[in-house]
Amino acid sequence: MNNYIIWKGQDSRGLNGLIISELPPITRPSIKTQVTEIEGKDGDIIDYVGYSAYDKCVKIGLYGDYKIDEISKFFSGSGKVTFSNEPEKYYIAEIIDQIDFERFVKFRIANIKFHTQPFKYGLTSIDWTEKVEQR
Repeated sequence: MNNYIIWKGQDSRGLNGLIISELPPITRPSIKTQVTEIEGKDGDIIDYVGYSAYDKCVKIGLYGDYKIDEISKFFSGSGKVTFSNEPEKYYIAEIIDQIDFERFVKFRIANIKFHTQPFKYGLTSIDWTEKVEQR
């Protein structure tokens, strides 16, 4: 099966010359905590305050008759992203880091970093809803 992503409603398989060579692993975001030390008390008080946004990286490559302007336009902005290793889910993400497309054309490989919000979503609900209060 060929890897692909759907970014802002557009399928990467529709871009000539683009290969999604590696998808990000399926992971969970880290939990944000606030640790309080109280003088004279053994141990710490740990409050769970939410989940952290995190980065998901995709390795891409070029081949054949590619159009770098279309590819650079594709990998910009913010929106929903679906990875082919989780085809029934999507993340809310943004591409924040600059992509050196001159280097990409020269070496034909690049890493694209999607800064994702902590939850992934299905068609009707959040995939996992473990609340911080339940910990």
